[in-house]
Amino acid sequence: MKQISFVSNIFIFAKELQQTSSIYTVCLGFKIKFMNENLLELEDARGLKISYLSVNNFAQQTKGYSPVISFKVTEFDDVIKQLKTYGALQEGETKDNIAYFKFPNDEMISIIKDDQQDDDEQATKQQTQMEIEIEQLLRKIKI
Repeated sequence: MKQISFVSNIFIFAKELQQTSSIYTVCLGFKIKFMNENLLELEDARGLKISYLSVNNFAQQTKGYSPVISFKVTEFDDVIKQLKTYGALQEGETKDNIAYFKFPNDEMISIIKDDQQDDDEQATKQQTQMEIEIEQLLRKIKI
């Protein structure tokens, strides 16, 4: 079974970003991480992000795929294959290590490649190289 690193974000379509920001910040204690005329990104005390995307037409508000839950995964290509095997339909092409899928109940998710594993592997290689260099230096000092 594939491991999900964490939920990266939840996207919800909204008609009114200003009012949404007031409700979440004043009433629920969220912090505004980013806001412009098209996007509102909120964060709770634990770091969970919820993003509101401004939509202005009826079709997007009623027929759009909302919410969109984003997941960071380490086995990006394997997860994509498995999602397709289990009936998720990919929406559009994979771009910039992000793939979007529609599930049978019309909910939408995005899969984002988590580069943390690559970073961890790189750090391990650097650590190993450093240990080799230290050992070589110690041998030279003892001789």
